[in-house]
Amino acid sequence: MVYRWIMKSVLANEKFLKKVADSFLVKVAAQVTAYFVHRGKEVGRKKIKNMYKSIDQKDPGSSKSKSGKSKVKPAHVLKSFSEAFKEQWKQEELKRQQKKLAKKAKKAKKLQEGNE
Repeated sequence: MVYRWIMKSVLANEKFLKKVADSFLVKVAAQVTAYFVHRGKEVGRKKIKNMYKSIDQKDPGSSKSKSGKSKVKPAHVLKSFSEAFKEQWKQEELKRQQKKLAKKAKKAKKLQEGNE
């Protein structure tokens, strides 16, 4: 209740909000965030270009049309990515389940030894 009142009074104060918005820390945080967003986009584009190149190098005859442009569609890349992601997810889930079963078996063994 007190927290809500404090937040309401702070957010209602225009001068305070303007000072916070113009503060050095907020500006630096915005710059760092913008840098990482743009850097992430750049890295993503490079990775996609490299992926297209590797697809073209693996099977150059079938992935290019007569004009020399790549026939690989973004939908195909997305589909293969999603399939790989799902496969990896299933593997991780199986590992987690195996760990849980191993822990349960270990506890049961300890309980059995303790009862004897």
